[in-house]
Amino acid sequence: MATVAVDILTGFLGSGKTTLLRHVLDHGLKGKPVAVIMNEIGEVGIDGRVVTGLSAVEKMVELSSGCICCQIDDYKFDLAIQEIVETAKPHLIIIESTGLADPEPLAYRVKAAGLGLDAIITVVDAANFDRHVREAQVARAQVCAADFLVLNKLDLVDEVAATRVERRLAALNGRAERLRSI
Repeated sequence: MATVAVDILTGFLGSGKTTLLRHVLDHGLKGKPVAVIMNEIGEVGIDGRVVTGLSAVEKMVELSSGCICCQIDDYKFDLAIQEIVETAKPHLIIIESTGLADPEPLAYRVKAAGLGLDAIITVVDAANFDRHVREAQVARAQVCAADFLVLNKLDLVDEVAATRVERRLAALNGRAERLRSI
């Protein structure tokens, strides 16, 4: 299988992952073909409708009713990835994980499938970060695994609160590059 770069887009529920994905697909890839894998936790996928039909998306696959990192076996995952690579010949595969997924097992699966893990990008809801990290261990795991942290929803907090969240992010993951977004 040809090596293809993979970005894992993660972040807790409601953080803005799909909005960021749509923006990147609309503005950031300069005509390079992209395959998108969206992982929905529920039976009905809503996020896939947001990116379907965008010109940058060569192939979009939506996986519903389970977490890609623990519900789909390695063999099926490898077959699905192989089919995407062979049929779409993408420059990049973006996997948007469910908001309840720990990205580390998914990163391991990507590497085990022979793909090049480019980055783990975690979107953080600035307005709800403290509550998310306090109530859900996976929110902390998403921050700790990130290569890039996108502090989102800055329009909902003041500068003092944003700076406090950035300090907490730096304490949890000092190696990740931090970006701001609204």
